[in-house]
Amino acid sequence: MKNCKSLPLFYDANSKAWMTADIWEKTLRRWDLNFSKQKGKVALIADNCTAHCTVDGLKSIELVFLPPNSTCIAAFRSRHNPKLQGYL
Repeated sequence: MKNCKSLPLFYDANSKAWMTADIWEKTLRRWDLNFSKQKGKVALIADNCTAHCTVDGLKSIELVFLPPNSTCIAAFRSRHNPKLQGYL
């Protein structure tokens, strides 16, 4: 990418490289604005990370939160299902 002064992306971070509620909200609002301009709608599925808070006033994004512990259950199943199938 010669002669490119910037990339077409947004970047946000904090000192500990963690997702924070502030970064989450700013990102969702930015995406919502872009989707609104394109007259698009999306459903965003989020896990139960503490940074994934509800964000009011989104017009083009519907937040769908997974039930508590569903991500750890999915990880357990993917790791242990092959082992358990030998016993079924």
